[in-house]
Amino acid sequence: MVFSLGLDLGASAVKAVLMDEGLRVLGRSSLDSRSFDLEAIRNLLSSLVPEGGESVLKLGVTGAGHELFQFPEGTRSINEVIALAQGASKAHPLVRSVIEVGGQSSRWVQLDGNTRAGHGEIFDFALNEKCAAGAGAFLEQ
Repeated sequence: MVFSLGLDLGASAVKAVLMDEGLRVLGRSSLDSRSFDLEAIRNLLSSLVPEGGESVLKLGVTGAGHELFQFPEGTRSINEVIALAQGASKAHPLVRSVIEVGGQSSRWVQLDGNTRAGHGEIFDFALNEKCAAGAGAFLEQ
């Protein structure tokens, strides 16, 4: 069986989603991780990824910390704006605008009206200009 694992190494949390070949969600998990603790990430992944058997794991990584680790060959590293657009259009094919407030940055993405499900074409986007200003870390305070 082929599994896909999406890993978002965000500024304030690490999130993971495991999907089957049809991209149906089999499990999801997250943990607060402002320091990108490798052992905590391993524990998070081991709780999701099935052990043994004949399976293939496809890995996609995004987020502020995606460049902090060395991943196996074949891992797909995805820009945060592109990941947001693709994920939103796959989950909600009619979506045209997405706002994400993360721990360190905020993003707005406008999708093209001709978007095919799961293949969000970015029409425009904007990011906050100052680290954490108007983002999740600021709002938590």
